[in-house]
Amino acid sequence: MSIDLVFQTSDGYPGGFVAEFNGYMCFIEPQAKDSHINYQWLIQEGGGWTHRGGASVNTLIEGTAMSSTQAEEQIIKWLEENQPET
Repeated sequence: MSIDLVFQTSDGYPGGFVAEFNGYMCFIEPQAKDSHINYQWLIQEGGGWTHRGGASVNTLIEGTAMSSTQAEEQIIKWLEENQPET
């Protein structure tokens, strides 16, 4: 399976990017640390916006990457490894 995520700019401070895939919400957010920027990424379910995971929001996994591209690759890897068998 090849997953092609389309990230959109998310509101709020410090901002970031969000994509939806199969009911999961995927976030990438820049984090300034010392003199460089890392990218925090996380995958959530629930909250009622995607009809997956119930009423409360659950963070399934999160991590930090050195680039936004690396963060996206880590998100896609998790999504590919955790899709239900069809």
